[in-house]
Amino acid sequence: MSKAKFLYSSNSKDWMVGVNAIIDAVTATLGPYGNNIGIERPMDTPFFTKDGAMVAKEFYLDEPFANYGARVAGNAAQKTAVDAGDGTTTTMAILGGITKSFELSVNRYGVDRTRLYYRVSDILQKSLDLLQKYKRPLDNEEELRHVVSISLNGDDTLTDLVVDAMSRDKLVVLEEGYGNTSYVEEVQGYYFDRGTYPIFYNNREQSELSVKDSYIFAFKGPLSNPNCIEPMLRTASITGKPIILLGDAKGILVKTLLQNAGNLASAIIPSPYFSWKNDEFYADIEALTGAKCVDFTQIDMDDSNTQQFDISYAGKISSLVSKNNTTIILPPDGDEELNARLEARIAYYEGKMASAESTCDEDFYAKLMAYLSGGITRIKVAGQTEIEQRDNKLRVEDAVSAARMASTTGLLPGCGVALAKIGYAIECMDKEFLGEEIIALLSDDVGKAAKDVVISALENPFKLLVSHTGEGNKINQRLSDVYKEDFWTTYDYKYVPPRMGDGLKLGIIDPVGVIEASVKNALSVGQIVKISGVHISKFNESEY
Repeated sequence: MSKAKFLYSSNSKDWMVGVNAIIDAVTATLGPYGNNIGIERPMDTPFFTKDGAMVAKEFYLDEPFANYGARVAGNAAQKTAVDAGDGTTTTMAILGGITKSFELSVNRYGVDRTRLYYRVSDILQKSLDLLQKYKRPLDNEEELRHVVSISLNGDDTLTDLVVDAMSRDKLVVLEEGYGNTSYVEEVQGYYFDRGTYPIFYNNREQSELSVKDSYIFAFKGPLSNPNCIEPMLRTASITGKPIILLGDAKGILVKTLLQNAGNLASAIIPSPYFSWKNDEFYADIEALTGAKCVDFTQIDMDDSNTQQFDISYAGKISSLVSKNNTTIILPPDGDEELNARLEARIAYYEGKMASAESTCDEDFYAKLMAYLSGGITRIKVAGQTEIEQRDNKLRVEDAVSAARMASTTGLLPGCGVALAKIGYAIECMDKEFLGEEIIALLSDDVGKAAKDVVISALENPFKLLVSHTGEGNKINQRLSDVYKEDFWTTYDYKYVPPRMGDGLKLGIIDPVGVIEASVKNALSVGQIVKISGVHISKFNESEY
């Protein structure tokens, strides 16, 4: 029986127990001395990870309202994983700083919590703008190595692999390898900016569809009648191979695929383009997979012969990974005609670029040609055991995401120092460092209340990291010492006592985009946690 339970305060013990519990669990992984978290699943091999998003996703509490609070708070880490691919633990540390001090400020200063939230939001946004003054570009392979090494917890073997892959200037994909040795290889492949629907995800850990040795059927126009491709679906079911429908599938066809999911592994991926661009895209898919694209806009569906669309119209792929907004296809192994087909398409695009009537068209042809000719770098991640392999793959994914973010958004000093220095400057009301805008936001009654929240949020990642090293009694001294130095001065906690120096020279650096995503997502969920006044949780009593 369904039962509704009501709470009338965002400070409710039941609600905040879950919020605080998941924050403590995720932030336990922070820094080089953070802990691995073991996760057990029914009917599956347990695994261990320091990935904050994975811990947040798998976190569960028996008490229904506490579990509700934990799920809301955990969304901050999961969103950062989507936005930046790294920084999930930092996100939860910032969220912890907000939740810990917000209620205290409301009670101490007697300010409206909504006004307080918006003032905190304004100050944190100005703080992120301030960081732009100090960021540095990613200039060389040594700096790339430092970024990757931090995400991989100093694993030199995996660091070498990721740096090698990223240095090849190609699209990087990850797959599970065989044996106990990871390696990097270059393969032909294709990428486009459209993904499958979440209902077709078969890898819930990574929120993606991942298939190997599959069929792919490409078609134009809407298709809702499953009888048109019934022979194709039957063959795929008999062979046990998945089949991907690339096009605008609708209605009964979608229902049929979902209802037969136990007997037929299938998924739908919409086309990313329209009009003539769609025609070029499907021609590329034909060249890559050997498929025969069917144009249902030119067929009278009432008179169509359902036998005409058998498995011979489907192409083959060695693997496909599709997420929310991206899909990567690798062509079949052993296709002797593949190179000839791709070379013909590349030559075709070269001619189209030369005769293009607009810069926009020329850029589109150049993009598709790059997808066909550039190839893909594949990292095959292995491990001595399944548990080790899972952990390695999660860490490599974080490292690749961090490297991409660093190359596009720049670098800041790591170890949580970049945010902590702004927090300490606010604590000292350092007008020269902060500027007049931030000082003005801190000056009235609401600003004074917001000051405590912002300081707690910005300094918390650094303080947690230092406490994990066993220097909990030296946190304030460490922060004071590093603040007196140049902005890029930070600590290297691989040594005891820690070394202080320039973040680039020490190799202690964080991507700007990761820090920005962490602050914004923590603030977004912090708003829900601390402003919402009534929460309703419905649950089945028999489950608890």
